[in-house]
Parts: sequence; structure tokens; C-alpha cells
Amino acid sequence: MSFVEARLKSLQRRTAKSLDRHLLTRVRRLRNAGREYRPVFVAGASGGGTSLVAVSLGQRFECAGVIFELDVQMLSHSFLSVPRLSSLSSIAEYEDIVTAKPSWSVERGQRDLQDTFRAYCTDPGDAVIVKGPDINLARAQFLDRCCPDARFVMIFRDPAANIEGYRRKWRAFGDQPLSESIRFYRNLYESFLGGAESFGDRVVGVEYEKLVADPDAAFDEIGRRLGLAPTTRIERLDGRTDVAGKGLRNVRDGRIEVVTDASQRARDRLDPADLETIRAELGPLHERLRALPELI
Repeated sequence: MSFVEARLKSLQRRTAKSLDRHLLTRVRRLRNAGREYRPVFVAGASGGGTSLVAVSLGQRFECAGVIFELDVQMLSHSFLSVPRLSSLSSIAEYEDIVTAKPSWSVERGQRDLQDTFRAYCTDPGDAVIVKGPDINLARAQFLDRCCPDARFVMIFRDPAANIEGYRRKWRAFGDQPLSESIRFYRNLYESFLGGAESFGDRVVGVEYEKLVADPDAAFDEIGRRLGLAPTTRIERLDGRTDVAGKGLRNVRDGRIEVVTDASQRARDRLDPADLETIRAELGPLHERLRALPELI
């Protein structure tokens, strides 16, 4: 087989998969027409544990479905959709895209969100787990206006570990000064904290390092606070390779194997001067997050 033939076959396979996904979402939207879902928005910085939380909630509790990446799974016509971070050239460009705008229509946002939930939900019930790293922090107040009965799980990690991941995984962060990553991280969490008081008991704060130290106890408590019923069926996950930057990893025998030393390994990869800078700049914010009432 020639190189050109091989490329054509690869393109045909990708096109067929894309068409299959498009058809499935259309069928689900028709089947779920008229249903209204109650989202649980999993909010946190990219690389901060949002995948672990969202997938684990979907495995452990009854829900209609899990939106694994709200930014890219939003229906393509929606103003809420976001291009992949890997396609962007600067932090400022990305921050502008993920930040809610005063001109955004709540009515249209509500419609687009519910249509997206209908396109991906496959099970009974009205709760849907919605993971949106970065965007669910930056847009939390707008999402709350669109879905007044929504709940939020806000997860945060040692900022040094989070920023190390940003700069290692994505060119838009790695190519720019460390100060830009620090500024972006601060703005994300400050934006969420600015609206947290209005969320009341509809927000559950989770510290990543405590979560991975005892995940069973932590998820039991998260589910209780969210009012989610434990599932009677355990969904098995496909095996995934342990490759940095590829989302949820360490899946063995259909279950998630939690890595307890990931933050320490990330800190060890940082230049000592950068580690000191991050701690000096973001230490006060980290302590504010750790002081949130009834934190898990």
C-alpha cells in the first residue's frame, strides 16, 4: 500500500467515526427531547483532578450521563464551545475565550447547555456530571444563571503542581513567561470565589491532595452532599496508557487507580527558583481555598 493510499484509508476511518458520533448525538437529542437535566459542574484548573472527579462520580453514583469535556463537546454552533487548548498560541487568547462576556444570552446559554446534555445522556435520571476544566471556573457565575439548580464540585491542587503541568503539556503556556501562568491560574480561582457565596451549599470544595489520600471516603462524602444515590451498576472503563497530558490515566481492570504522589512528582520537576516564585505568588490564594468552610 502506497503512502497516499494509507493516508486516504486513515482519513476515511476518521471521517466514518466522526459521522457515527454525529449521528449518535442527533439520535440522543431526539430521544431525550423535552428532558431537563440538573448539572453537577466539575470545576477546576486543567490538570487539577477534574477528570478523576468527574469519571469517579459517574462510576460511583446514579446519573444520566457524564460530559467529559464540556469545552469541546458543546454543540459546535454554540457560542459556549471552545477550541482545543493545543490549537491556541497564547495564554491571553485562551483566557479571553474562556471568560464569560456581559453580552452573553442566559436564555441561549441555557438552551445550548440542555441540548448538549440531551446529546450525550444515555441513562434515566436528571443529574448529569459536567466536567469543564478552566471554563467551569471562569464561567461559573454565568453557568449558575443558566442552570439555577446546578451544583458545583470545585477541586484545587497545589498551584505549583498545577502550573508545572500547564507549562509541560501545552505550548501556549510553556512558551510564555512563568508570570503569565501564575496570573491565569489566579484569575481562574478568583473568578470562581467571586461567585461562591451566591452558590451557598450548592458548591462542594475538594482539595486534590486530600482526595487522593482517601478517595473512597472523599467520594462518599461528595456524593452525600450532592444528593446522588450510589449506583447499583459499576461501569467499567477502557484501559488507558499512563501518558502525561492524555487526561485520565492509570485505569486498570476497568477501575481508576489513584496516584497519591502526583503532586510531589510535579513539584520535583520544577526549577527550585520557579517553585519558590509560584509559592510566593499563589500561596495566599491556596490558603484561602484550603480555608473554605466544610472543605473535603
